[in-house]
Amino acid sequence: MSKLTRKFKNMTPEQLNNLLTILLATALGSLATTAFMTWATDGVHQMGWVERMAVTLIATAIYAAIIVLTFYIFSPQSRPALKRIFTRQN
Repeated sequence: MSKLTRKFKNMTPEQLNNLLTILLATALGSLATTAFMTWATDGVHQMGWVERMAVTLIATAIYAAIIVLTFYIFSPQSRPALKRIFTRQN
């Protein structure tokens, strides 16, 4: 049995849930960012640096929003931490 298989078998359900949440968040974030970047630059031959920067910043915001939403939905134990981040409570 390989070392990786042993590590997977020794993981708790919470650890597996966190791992799957990270995988899902990364896949959805990448998909959404790629779709937005393709849509935003489709048919545009010349873009200035300001337009490229704006598209990149918006794509980054989309990626971050998908990550936060995915963790909020699929990882309930992260909800208090996410609420503290956005409400600035200690």
